[in-house]
Amino acid sequence: MNVRSEKPKIPAELSLAACLSAGITLVISPIYIVLCILALVYRYSCNSGMLAGATGDSYFVYTLYRVYIQTDSCGNAGSSPPAGVLLTTPDTVFIFNITVLSATLLSSAAAIALIVVTVNNKSGLVFATVWTYISICVASLIVDITYAVFYGTDFAEMNYTMEITFPGIASNYLNDVLRLGSLLFVTIALKGFLVPVINIALLIVIAIYATNYRNKLQTEEHSIHKVGAIHAYDQRVNRGFVDDERRSAPRSPLRAGPPQTNTLQPHPPLSDYSNSRDYDRSNSWQHSPAPMPFSYMEEARRPRPSYAAGEQWRREPWPPAPPVPAPDYSPPARRLKSALKPNYM
Repeated sequence: MNVRSEKPKIPAELSLAACLSAGITLVISPIYIVLCILALVYRYSCNSGMLAGATGDSYFVYTLYRVYIQTDSCGNAGSSPPAGVLLTTPDTVFIFNITVLSATLLSSAAAIALIVVTVNNKSGLVFATVWTYISICVASLIVDITYAVFYGTDFAEMNYTMEITFPGIASNYLNDVLRLGSLLFVTIALKGFLVPVINIALLIVIAIYATNYRNKLQTEEHSIHKVGAIHAYDQRVNRGFVDDERRSAPRSPLRAGPPQTNTLQPHPPLSDYSNSRDYDRSNSWQHSPAPMPFSYMEEARRPRPSYAAGEQWRREPWPPAPPVPAPDYSPPARRLKSALKPNYM
């Protein structure tokens, strides 16, 4: 008997945590995809971000663009950092932009797959989807932290430069712009400092719920009550089980077997097993007063033909053998010489 057990549904708390984390990822990802694409497109645009005549906020944006994004081949005159100050180069920022763009696209695809799997209750794919999403999010977080560390180093460098310079110098404005700009890039790289914290908490919750769900499935899969053959013990499931003790009508001829008398008689003692040769050992297991649990193992027996005592070994006589002539042992006859021949004399 094969009883197929269905897997339990995905827990509601796991679905909720997965949808929240994936939703936050899908809301944040388009912003960073657009920013990375703009940085890659305007990298080689040398005519953009001219500082001549720029004032206020435009000067702030153009300075950061020419220092961190625009390639060095365009010439960043008037917006270079102070002498002796090493900031993150545009080539390094270019590599980070490509990495962040790839990680963001992968995390968006994983978030969409996670929402589809959890909403449609695809329990067979939930573990692969959850761990793939967690892995991509962790890798993306590592990239963001590394990106923020570079800008944080620039912020510390420009902050130290502002501390050792005298007030009233014209270059202090540029230094302050670069210091505030590096702090702004740190905030952008870490997604406002709040989103990574929320996402990390949700990822931990998702991992815990997914582990508990896996343990639950393994427990139910390997439980003795889930094995198909063991269901033979359950009389409600085993249709072939017949309780002979509670059965009022006689059993069917196919299941009756040879006639037995006094089936409830207890077994003989051990001495009878060893000394008596008439005890039928082959049927001793059938004489138990308790009903057999595996009644389905009792195969249907065909009715046996009734033979008289000794008839099952009686055979038909052999057919008569063909007659065989008696053997002739007489010696062969001699050939006598003729007396009529002249040389006989």
